[in-house]
Amino acid sequence: MLPLLAFVAHATDPVFEMDFALDDYLVSDVICVEQAGPPNGALAIARSPLGWAHEQRLAVHVGGYPTAPDRAKLMEWLPVGLEAEGEPVAFDLSVAEAPITGDWLVQVEAKAYERKPLLAPNFTVVVDVSMSMETVHERGLPVLQDEPGPLYRPVERIQIVKEALTELFHAAPVYSRVSIIAMETFQARAILPPTSLREMDTVMSALENLDVGVVRAFDKETPKVLEKISDLTFDKCHDNKVLLFTDHVDQLVQRKAVQDVARWARDDVEVWSFGVGLTEDIDADIALLGQAAGGASWLINARSDFEEIWRHILDPGGVVASDVFVQVDFPPGSVWRDITEGGEPRGGPAHYGLGTLRSGESWARVFEVDVPEGSTTADLGATMIHERDVQRHTVDPALGIPPFAWAKSSLRSRALAAYWVDDPKIRPTYRLADVLSHHGESSELRAWLEHVRVRGLGGQSRMPKFVEYEGAAREVFNPWEGMENPNDKPKRADCIPRESAPPWVSASAICE
Repeated sequence: MLPLLAFVAHATDPVFEMDFALDDYLVSDVICVEQAGPPNGALAIARSPLGWAHEQRLAVHVGGYPTAPDRAKLMEWLPVGLEAEGEPVAFDLSVAEAPITGDWLVQVEAKAYERKPLLAPNFTVVVDVSMSMETVHERGLPVLQDEPGPLYRPVERIQIVKEALTELFHAAPVYSRVSIIAMETFQARAILPPTSLREMDTVMSALENLDVGVVRAFDKETPKVLEKISDLTFDKCHDNKVLLFTDHVDQLVQRKAVQDVARWARDDVEVWSFGVGLTEDIDADIALLGQAAGGASWLINARSDFEEIWRHILDPGGVVASDVFVQVDFPPGSVWRDITEGGEPRGGPAHYGLGTLRSGESWARVFEVDVPEGSTTADLGATMIHERDVQRHTVDPALGIPPFAWAKSSLRSRALAAYWVDDPKIRPTYRLADVLSHHGESSELRAWLEHVRVRGLGGQSRMPKFVEYEGAAREVFNPWEGMENPNDKPKRADCIPRESAPPWVSASAICE
């Protein structure tokens, strides 16, 4: 669905905290329209660095190592460590000692307020629970990005799905409804009836019970279960979404779900199909696959994937701030270089016109600054101006210049990424990656740099040995255990074992 306008409480959206009348922006009725073309979230994902990051993972998976990447894509992939709360745009200034040259590293960051959906996004979550969801796609990178490396523990596909849904449910508005369906081939079972996210304990309990093998032979056909749950979950004129999780996104699940549930097309439902743990090439156009109800497909291989995906799916968009301008003032006589853009050394202040910032949009720059002897941070500052606010940030001189290892996490990540692009062959960059966090996207950058360092020092033999993980052992029920199986051929007492049979014995006399 494409929601247009609805009542918005004044205090819930800082973008509307203005001096002029809100009546100019709000109307008394909800307007509902049919969606034309792919959903906005799919367009945003196709433009995002997700496809590029997936290429880096593929290089590791096949035994290679990430190449020096496209600078703009790499910087866009690294997150801004800010959240705008109570203001349209968050803004920050930080400083640290440069690890290689000993100069200053100065970072400025900005992030626009993330709007919540105005209309309730109602979700029907459909999860493939076949045995293949219990397998693991790779061990070379930190899939859930929450542990030290370089040998990362195996993570089953079904666990990645649970982590992704946990993140989604906590990010979605509490007035959303969600239902969960387990599906295996042509049969399905409702794990959670339509439930408000205000009842988070109930939702999380159902998610915990979602596992491989929960669908039974006597469960109903998949289309019937989906149709019934849709009738209970979706409302006309709400933001209705179906999320499908499987390890074969282009096969049965996507086609059957869209073709057999007429209700989804009739109510203009977005159908999102996610391939979990797939080491395949991907083209950004896969995000724009045409479906009966207007939907899209993508891959989920790491926490950084689904965090980015949920941000785009839940973001209603819209301009937060216009005519945004940033100025960074350095100590007099300083020479600075914007290492995130790869610019040439310059003097004086740095100026940036950001123009319009939309919901959730972020911006960041890191400068390597050669300052005259005796300079202090008293002469360092950053200013952001837009039509609703002016923010000025300085650094307390008493705090001094912290070492690189103690710098802000986002500054460390961006600086090392910039050094990598500037000179992919310089080894100190890879050694310094040890100061990156074990959490979030920077942990994946850390793993990429670890692969480049180890491969460069000793080749593939120095990498942890890849071991295919097939999931936990399961007891298989054998109905003929302890009984004579009529499918077995009867044993003959008058035959000769093949290994001891002389060459002149006929084939009919040899035991099968």
